[in-house]
Amino acid sequence: MSGRTTYIPPVVPSRRLYGYESELSTLVDALSGQRHLGALIIGAAGVGKTALVNTALSRLDPDLSVTRLRGSENARVRNLGIFEILLSREGIDTDLPPGRALSVIGDLFERRAAGGRCLVVVDNADLVDDHSLAVLAQLTDARRITLVVAAESARPPVDLIAGLWLAGNVVRIDLDGIDEADAVAMINGIGLMETETRPVSELTALAHGNPRLLERLLFGRSRTSGVETAIARVDQTSREAIETVSLIEAVPYDVLVGLTSPQTIDALAEDGLLSISKGRGGEVSMHEPVTAENVRAAVPPSRSLELLTRFDSVVDRSALHGRALFGCAAWSISLGRVPTLKQVLEAAGWGNAQGRYLEAAEIIRTSGYRGPELDLELARCEWGAGRLRQAREIIDPLVSDACLNPGASMPEYLSSPVFDGEFSTWNSSAHPRATQPVASC
Repeated sequence: MSGRTTYIPPVVPSRRLYGYESELSTLVDALSGQRHLGALIIGAAGVGKTALVNTALSRLDPDLSVTRLRGSENARVRNLGIFEILLSREGIDTDLPPGRALSVIGDLFERRAAGGRCLVVVDNADLVDDHSLAVLAQLTDARRITLVVAAESARPPVDLIAGLWLAGNVVRIDLDGIDEADAVAMINGIGLMETETRPVSELTALAHGNPRLLERLLFGRSRTSGVETAIARVDQTSREAIETVSLIEAVPYDVLVGLTSPQTIDALAEDGLLSISKGRGGEVSMHEPVTAENVRAAVPPSRSLELLTRFDSVVDRSALHGRALFGCAAWSISLGRVPTLKQVLEAAGWGNAQGRYLEAAEIIRTSGYRGPELDLELARCEWGAGRLRQAREIIDPLVSDACLNPGASMPEYLSSPVFDGEFSTWNSSAHPRATQPVASC
């Protein structure tokens, strides 16, 4: 299906990219041109590999078919481990011989691309089995896919991909960390410059230019360590609650008590792990966003699917709205369980209202649904993200279709406040990067 992005397993939401302008340009050129077949990105954990990839993807054709895979300790010890969910959806076992695996997985990617170009992104490639990387390397060499691999080093098994670089098929990008100027931008970006007393040069040196380490220095590593230690010590029931809340982002308190006891929730809140918002319809979320990201990254795909199955068995999704629905929709779609059209539309609408345009666009595209209302919401995503050409390409056909029958009543989606407020006047006063008016009758 063209324009479909599949996450296997869910990827940690990207932080904003600071620095790496030349590396970003190199990556975008490698993915959008004809000379190279992808990129190998090498850098320490937390240095910004995923943020670099996500920023580059936001600058590519939104209709590009993208499949994201992520290595893990569990995937590394299983044959074709990173393809496990992908193959299981097709009813195919991972116990495939090398030649057969190459054919089956290659055909699967090509079907998803629907005749277009297929981009495969692999995070944590150091934790991927040899067979999986060999298949990806051969598909890339045969020009059946474009490949982006992020790893901490080029040592085995990543040397299989490094061979593509040595042959000139992919570019290699080494991330060594951000400089002091980029660190200043990052500290300002997270709003801590006024309260930070240490010199930026000292912080940058201590973090060795690593954005994640710098973040931990800013927020207090001792606090982060204490939280991680507390999570490691909780019982199975508490861990399940922590993982579920982290994967969804926020869960209504009344919904979470259907999965675990109020006493467990209260105890985790007292320990500083969970936060419970006050008032009617209060939500439970992780107390520290960075902790939620770390928990999400540590949940393997099989465990994530197990948690989602249990969640669906006891929770009525019609009770989810706002942030809870948004997070649940993204999580479900990443595992192949698409919510209803109404839920996808509501989730995307909330994301757009919160300024989370790229995430909302991803929910729409990966849901597989299409229709005027969703197209309008997708145009809002593109408009909000500053991708005006793509937004115009979506809006103009909607207006043109309405103009073909001038005697008919105006379609409901064109009379909505969203259309009137954001697209009816397409000029520089409405958006600083807009240059042309939207189509009109």
